[in-house]
Amino acid sequence: MENDTIQDTWPRGRRHRNMANWVWGRERNPVMDDVVWSRVSDFKDIVLKQPVVLVTGAFDLMHSPHMRLLFNARERAGFNGTVLVAMNSDRSVRERKGVGRPVLTYAERAAALNYMPVDYIVEFDTESELYELTKLAKVNCQIAGPEYYNTVTTACVPVICIRDGGPHTTDIIDRIKGEK
Repeated sequence: MENDTIQDTWPRGRRHRNMANWVWGRERNPVMDDVVWSRVSDFKDIVLKQPVVLVTGAFDLMHSPHMRLLFNARERAGFNGTVLVAMNSDRSVRERKGVGRPVLTYAERAAALNYMPVDYIVEFDTESELYELTKLAKVNCQIAGPEYYNTVTTACVPVICIRDGGPHTTDIIDRIKGEK
């Protein structure tokens, strides 16, 4: 691996992640056109490189605690493992967070994740879909925020909690509204 470049080892030749191959032009949106995400059912035929580290969430208004989770997941998976992000669908975010959420659409949130060190972005609607994903993808562990300390998550795999120490999306929205 000493002769491999970061581009050779990650993101494993997937064109939509290789910024050098992007064609910048007015007629297309280079961020949105190259975003690729999957559904849970897509993982029936995909064998992921081990270890598989899962990160879940809405990822609405990307902020530093989100980035900390994602980079910790990459560190745990290494360049040869897989970082799998399971992101709530717009409908599921609305059900959990209420009217007005998510602020960004699923495609916009996926575009932001496209710049992070992740291998797969998977859209899910229900907790049962998330559970199915962890079984299909053979997830080894989940990286989560401190609110999941000493809890059993839907993924039913070991959870590594990361202290995030930054504002969360709701805090940012409250600041914008002048409520904090």
